[in-house]
Amino acid sequence: MTLDEMIDAAKSAQRMPSDNALNYLLGFKGSALSMWRCQKALPTADNVVKLAQLAGVDPEQALLERSIWIAEKNKCSDLIPIYKSMMYKLKQVAATFFLLGLLLPSPQVDTKNVDGPMHNGTKHSIHYATLLFRLM
Repeated sequence: MTLDEMIDAAKSAQRMPSDNALNYLLGFKGSALSMWRCQKALPTADNVVKLAQLAGVDPEQALLERSIWIAEKNKCSDLIPIYKSMMYKLKQVAATFFLLGLLLPSPQVDTKNVDGPMHNGTKHSIHYATLLFRLM
């Protein structure tokens, strides 16, 4: 995803009519988005996370994308494949969690012996995460 695509996704998700409206929503007084669009500046890591949240994009993915944008801007072509490989691996892990959730039977949890309130979905997520780490 390019920076322009992420900006557009945030505008669409937040129903913002313009870059200026999104700029204001992000808390900027100047023309930060304009500078980002014309590649005169790149967003800081914390601003990429804010933008990703508004766009409905995973913040971790957005931070990896930012690393690719920086590598491209600085003409560090040897780093770009490394970041793209990291992105691919992140997506593989996410897909693995998804498939585990679909394929594995729900664990039988004794809710009477669990300390504190815990939603069944949380119990299942913890179970699947434990299984995945055992497989690694």
